[in-house]
Amino acid sequence: MKVALIVPGSKAGVTSLRYRELFPHLLPMSIAYLAAALERAGIEALCIDQIPRMLSNTDLVAHLKREKPDVIGFSLLTTTVANVLDTVAIIRKEMPGVPVMMGNHHATIFAEDLLKNGAADIIVRGEGEVTIVEAVKALGEGKSLEGILGLSYRQDGKVFHNPQRPVIKDLDSLPYPAWHLVDLFDEKYMELPLIGVYSTPLPVMASRGCPFHCSFCSQDTQYKKVRLRKTKLVVDEIEHLVDKYGFEWFGFNDAYFPWTKKQGFEFADELIRRGLHKRIRWITESRVDMVDDELMLKLASSGLSVIFFGFESGNQRVLDTVGKRTTLEQARKAAAATRKAGVTTMGFFMLGMPGDTVESCWDTVNFAIELDCDFAKFAITVPYPGSPLYEQVRHKIDSSQFEKFTSWYNWASGDQELLYAPDGMSVDQLLSIQRSGMFKFYARPSQVYRHLRRGTIPARHMAYGAYVLLEGLLRNATGLKYLPWNQK
Repeated sequence: MKVALIVPGSKAGVTSLRYRELFPHLLPMSIAYLAAALERAGIEALCIDQIPRMLSNTDLVAHLKREKPDVIGFSLLTTTVANVLDTVAIIRKEMPGVPVMMGNHHATIFAEDLLKNGAADIIVRGEGEVTIVEAVKALGEGKSLEGILGLSYRQDGKVFHNPQRPVIKDLDSLPYPAWHLVDLFDEKYMELPLIGVYSTPLPVMASRGCPFHCSFCSQDTQYKKVRLRKTKLVVDEIEHLVDKYGFEWFGFNDAYFPWTKKQGFEFADELIRRGLHKRIRWITESRVDMVDDELMLKLASSGLSVIFFGFESGNQRVLDTVGKRTTLEQARKAAAATRKAGVTTMGFFMLGMPGDTVESCWDTVNFAIELDCDFAKFAITVPYPGSPLYEQVRHKIDSSQFEKFTSWYNWASGDQELLYAPDGMSVDQLLSIQRSGMFKFYARPSQVYRHLRRGTIPARHMAYGAYVLLEGLLRNATGLKYLPWNQK
C-alpha cells in the first residue's frame, strides 16, 4: 500500500502571489508524523506540501497520477476546504476508485457533512497516527472499516461513525516525524520575517493538549487531554536532528513550553550538558503566568532566542470574558523578564474578541506599545470551528465562506467583508484599528532603529510592510476594494 499525504493550500494560497508573499510557510509536522507511523507499519508514504511546491490543483493531481497512491489523504483546515473540494472533484474524474481520506480539525468536526456530500470516503477523527495505520491496513487487506476507533466512513451510500479513539497516552511511543520525506531545504520555508528569523526552524513536539479553555481556541477538537513527553527524550530528538540535518533553529509546536519552571530548568540543563546550547537556537510559546526572571535567564542561557506570548488583549475585562485567566500585570512582568534575558519577544494580540469595543481594541494596541515587544501581531478574531466562540455565533455567520476563517484573509484578498465582528463593532472599525495599530506600533522611530540596528527586519521588508499597511489605510479611507494601481 502507498499513501499520499497532502497539506493543501487555500484558494488564495494557490492562486495569489500576494498571499504567498505575506504568509510564511511552516514545515508540515502533522503529515510528517503520520508518514512516520505508516512507514513503521511497513506502508509506503509520500508527503506533498502544495503551497511551497507551487502546485496548482491540476498539477497536484497530475503528480498523484504519476505516484499512483492507493489512498489519498488531506490534512484539512477550514481555510483550505474550498480548494480541497475543487481538487477532489479532479481526483474523482482522473483517479476513479482511489479512496480519499481526510483528517485534522475541520474533518474531525464536520465528518458527517464531508462524507455525505462525497468529498471524502474516510475521515480520521482526532489524533491520527494509530487510526490511519489501522484504516490503511484494512483497506489493503480488503477488510471492513467497522470497529476501527476514531474512524468515520461512507459505505453503500450510508455514513458510519465508529466510537472515538482514546488519546495516545505515551507520546514518546511515536516515531520521529518522517522529515526525510519533506524537502526541508526548500527556500519557501527559509524565512519567517514576522519574528526576524531567516533560517528554517525545524518543529519539535514536547506535548499535546492544553488545560486552558479560552473561548476563541479550537485546540480541544484534536487534543482532548494534556500529555507531556519526557524532557530527556525531547532533547534526544533535537540532538538527532542536529546531527542528521545540521539545523540551527528549532521551534516547539506546543500550546506552550515549558509547562513548569522545573521542566524548563531540566530542559535547559540537558541542552547545556550536551553542548547543544552552542549549536542551536530555539523558539517557543509560553503564557505570561508561566515565566519569571530566573526561568527566562536560564532558558536564554540554553539557546532560547525567540518567545511568543499570547497577550491577546490590553483590557482586563476582555481577558476575563474570553477565559484567558491571566492579568495585565502578569503580562508586564513577563515582557520585562524576557527583555532582561535578551530574548526576542513576539506578542500575539486579538482585536474583536467577545466584549471588545473600539476603546478596548485601542487599549490592546497601546498595551502592545507599552510592553515594547520586538514584534506584534494584531489579528482579527475569527470564530474557528471547534471553539466555544464558534458555537456562540455560528447562527450569525456564513460558515460556507471557508477562505475567511483566517484573521488575515482581507490582507491577501482585498475583501473587506469578514466573517465576524463583536456586538457593537463593525468590520470596518476592526480593519481600521488593525491597520492603524500595526502602523502605530511599527512606525515608531525607536522600533525602526531597533530592527535596523539588529538586522531583524531588513530595510526591504520594512519598505514592503509600510507599503502594505499604507495601502490598507488608503482603502479604509477611500472605501475602495482595490486601489487604482492594484486592480485585478
